[in-house]
This record gives sequence, C-alpha cells and structure tokens, in this order.
Amino acid sequence: MMENIRMLWVLLLAVTLVTSCKKDDDQVDQMDQTDEIGNSFTFEDTTYDITYAVVNDFDNHIQLTLANVDFYGGNYTGELDFVGILFNATEVLPEGTFSFKNDTDPDYDSTLHFFDSEAGAGLQMTNGEADTSSNYYENIDSGTVTIEKSGDEYTIDFKLIFDKGTFDGSYTGKIENKITKVEDKIVGRWKLVEYFENDESFTANECELKSIVEFREDNTFTDIAVIDDEMDNSLCIYDGFGISGTYTIESDVLTTITKQVVVIPEDLYDPSFIEEAKGENEPQTISFEGNKLTLFESIQDGDQTLTFKLIYEKTTDEFFEE
Repeated sequence: MMENIRMLWVLLLAVTLVTSCKKDDDQVDQMDQTDEIGNSFTFEDTTYDITYAVVNDFDNHIQLTLANVDFYGGNYTGELDFVGILFNATEVLPEGTFSFKNDTDPDYDSTLHFFDSEAGAGLQMTNGEADTSSNYYENIDSGTVTIEKSGDEYTIDFKLIFDKGTFDGSYTGKIENKITKVEDKIVGRWKLVEYFENDESFTANECELKSIVEFREDNTFTDIAVIDDEMDNSLCIYDGFGISGTYTIESDVLTTITKQVVVIPEDLYDPSFIEEAKGENEPQTISFEGNKLTLFESIQDGDQTLTFKLIYEKTTDEFFEE
C-alpha cells in the first residue's frame, strides 16, 4: 500500500478542495438526497446507510467515497461511516470490475485493479478532524468493486476485506463530481526544479530555477528558459528563445503552438532562426503530483529516441530578465 497516499488525509482536507476547486454546475452532479433501498454496507453484522457519494482527484488518482453524510465543508462533527477506494485514473471515474492489487505489484494493471482502500464505521469526527484510534480501517487484504453507469446514475457493488473485518455493500444513485480537470490544474506559473535527459536526472541549479512557463485560462502560454553562462557561471542568461503562443490539452497530451518569439538572445538574432522557432512544438504528456507538474516528450533523432522530462512546481516568481 502506498504509504504516502492516505485517503483519510484527503477527507480531512476536504475544505481545501472545496474552496480551491469550485466547479461550474455542468461539472458537478448534485446528489439526490433521498434514501434508496440497498444504499448501505455491512460491517460486523451491523448495517450502515449510504446517503452521500463523491468522487475527487488526489495527485494522479481518482478517489471514490461512499458515506453516511456529506462530510465536505471541514467542520463536520459526528460519526462518519464510509468506504473509500482509490483508482489510478484521471478526470473520470472508471467503469468495470476491479480487484485489489498494490500498485507496486508487477502484475498491477490499472484497468483491472484498484490500489488502495480505507473505511470507517462509527469514526468520530470533531470539527472536521477524525479520531483514527478506533473504528478506522486501512490495511486492506483483498476485495472487489464493480462500477456501472447509466445516464447520470451509478450502480456500485463492493466487498472490501481488511485485516480486521469486511465491508460489503452497494450503492445506486448519483455521484457528486469534485474532480479537477487537467485544463484547470495546469493554469498558473511554474518554475523548473528538476529535469531528465534519457533517464539521467539533474536538479535545477540557481539559474535554471529561473526557468518559468506560464499557462493561462485563455489557452495562451509563455515559456522562458534560463541557464548559467558558460563563460561565467555566476551569471544567468536566456537559454534559447523565449516563446509565447497557444496550447491545447487532449487525453493528458499538451500541444503548444509558438506564435511569437518574446526573448531573442544576441547570438540568435537571425530572422530565419526566429521564423523557424514558430509553429507547432513536439507534444508533451502531462502529469501532476502534489504541487508539481511533469512534462514528458520523446523525440526521434534518426535511429535514436531521445526522451526529456521536465518537472516544475507552482511559483509566484517573475519571469527572468537579463
């Protein structure tokens, strides 16, 4: 089980998710609060109602939570009965039948397996904080979950076997959608902190940390890279052209088109070079982890495949100027 991914941590920070990632009406399915027969789970011969279902994203994962109460808002006090299931997916809750397998297992397949789960039965919450000393279960041994969708309603059947008991239940109804789309996540200013060239890793130095790319809500971007001067490494200089243009995202692939060269180093001040810099760039695969953005691209150079991975983190720094 991934020790650095704790679903309850997400529950306790629900207020942050709500206030920082508000959705438009067309992005959120509002819950039908009426109880339906079968919307419950059993644990140790006791039946617990499910009246609230929500799905949200956590790093590059999707979390499904089924609970007895709408606990989002950060100030809930009372008992929380819930099951939570983590999938290695982005943007959309996957459909199908999944069994538990740790994602470090060589046989793990995200299309067949969920990789983590936690649950609570009578878990005591006080002002949004949980007492995990009792009634809280995190060590899952095995389990299955089946997810089907018809229109805007889901049918979910699950059996989660933990080291201290089994949670067995089902839910039919709507699921509130709190997933942040990639298009929303990427908006902002990002500075380079680490990069890989053909799997060789490098930590950004003092000058490279000034390399910034900014993505805006209107689908425009600016990208200015910085390196240290080879003649005097105490000085920072532009690394090639600084560019701006437009971008699109589809299936976690970023495509940028350079419309304008906004920074021109003296040694590259050539009209033909400037025109060649414009146009569509190599596509890059996007991923997120915490406050970090990773852009990966693969370039074919004759018979050789070159790979580059750039890791950025959110910043409020200004663009570098020589």
